[in-house]
Amino acid sequence: MEAHEEAESPRDIISGASSLKSFLKLEPEKLRKKPLSKPLTFKEKWSQLLFNEEFADVHIRVGTDSNPKFNDENSNPRLVSFPCHKLVLATNSPFFWNLFKNDDLTVIRFVEFSSESIRIFLRFLYTEELHEKIWSSHEILLHILELAQKFQVPSLKWVCVQSFPKLLKLTSDNVFMIWVRAREYEELELEEFALKYICENAEKLLSGYPPRPFLDMDLQDLKCLLAKDELQTEELILFSVVVEWASNKCISRHWPVTGEMMRRVLKDAIYLIRFPLMTTHVFTNIVIPKGLLTADDVSKILRLMYLPSQFESDAECRDEKYPHETRIVKTQFNSKPRIKPGPLFTVSRFGSIGHEEREFGDRYYSLRFSCNKSIALVGFGFYGPGQFALKTVPVSSDKIQLDFQVNLRKFDGSLFTFAIAHKNIVLTKDLYRDCHKKLLVNFEYPVTIQPNIWYHVQYRIIGPSTSTGHEATRKTKTIVNCKGHGEVCFQFQGFSDQPDENQLPDLIFKFF
Repeated sequence: MEAHEEAESPRDIISGASSLKSFLKLEPEKLRKKPLSKPLTFKEKWSQLLFNEEFADVHIRVGTDSNPKFNDENSNPRLVSFPCHKLVLATNSPFFWNLFKNDDLTVIRFVEFSSESIRIFLRFLYTEELHEKIWSSHEILLHILELAQKFQVPSLKWVCVQSFPKLLKLTSDNVFMIWVRAREYEELELEEFALKYICENAEKLLSGYPPRPFLDMDLQDLKCLLAKDELQTEELILFSVVVEWASNKCISRHWPVTGEMMRRVLKDAIYLIRFPLMTTHVFTNIVIPKGLLTADDVSKILRLMYLPSQFESDAECRDEKYPHETRIVKTQFNSKPRIKPGPLFTVSRFGSIGHEEREFGDRYYSLRFSCNKSIALVGFGFYGPGQFALKTVPVSSDKIQLDFQVNLRKFDGSLFTFAIAHKNIVLTKDLYRDCHKKLLVNFEYPVTIQPNIWYHVQYRIIGPSTSTGHEATRKTKTIVNCKGHGEVCFQFQGFSDQPDENQLPDLIFKFF
């Protein structure tokens, strides 16, 4: 075997030259070096090893058939083998680090994951890049999240969660599953992202045609959903969902589908449906016949509908500043309306500002009103103090304090107050010099106003004198054009000797 002739190095060539002149006359090919190229990054170096059998010291096999003669996707679609490198896996995942540290494995088998999910997962470990295919299927997406959770790859979870709002399209088919998995993996951003979509589209998602993905939720997920104030749907739809969910669970356990069995499945989730917000017709004709409620529950809900001031729910307690004469009864049923986003509308009683009261201290007023549509009364607008109030305030003081208390009840002979608004307002000089600015006093949560029923408002103002309205609408119709909801007609009746001059200029409302 002939020995290879050693190549001359540039140093040998230079040393062999008799002079610099002879060195410069050497052929350029002997001194030419390879052109410098941009060095590869670690990511680019790892990517060259992706799915490469070179130096592979472990294989990940995905599928149900572990027969070694089927080791590629073409020969057996049920089993796919991926060549991997322990160094890459261990440096990216603490799970693999501990696995290879304690065991000299050469084959790792996965049955619960698809080959496509494992392919995307490995690509991320080698290149820190996610394949676009992940966003085309929520099943693959959830598998990737599960892989990141199981193998402790927080960077993969972070990339997924940060990209969700931009790339993931939520639909009725995937939103419940994504929300449930996000709760399971404690991914708060993803959970809020999916839950917001569910709340805003609750009526469409919960009352649509099969398939019904919410039936796969467990009891804790169902309770979490029912407790949300932001659900944009009616309580009757939520009740129907609960009945369907409980019936499905009874069937899966081979129990008879009866009211007693469904209640056993639901446990305390039944109290998260806000039955007092239903109409008596719906409650008596649809809810009661299902048999989920006990006789005591039915009695309390009906009393809560007709005599709300006698109760306080566990979810909301009355303000101790305004105790009722009637004995308060505790109930687990919540009567707080769910919060629904939407524009606020205002009905104004007065055409202009009238004179200023010259009273200091307590003043009491009353007003009756009704409207032709069901609305959510948010609160009231009051006039602020005027010039006379400035004269009653000490020169050294730069603030005026006003206290507003409002009671609302049905004007049907009943003496029970069912809604209270209270606000203490401190005005600076810049604000109390302008009586045209309205002071807003809102309820803790919007109050349901039923159509064609008269309501009695009693309000008390404590503090310096305030301005009054002029040219009031009394016993006449005031029509408010509400975009998207048509026209709402209000009627007012005042109790003052001078009905055209009074306080409480604005009623602020929205639609449920």
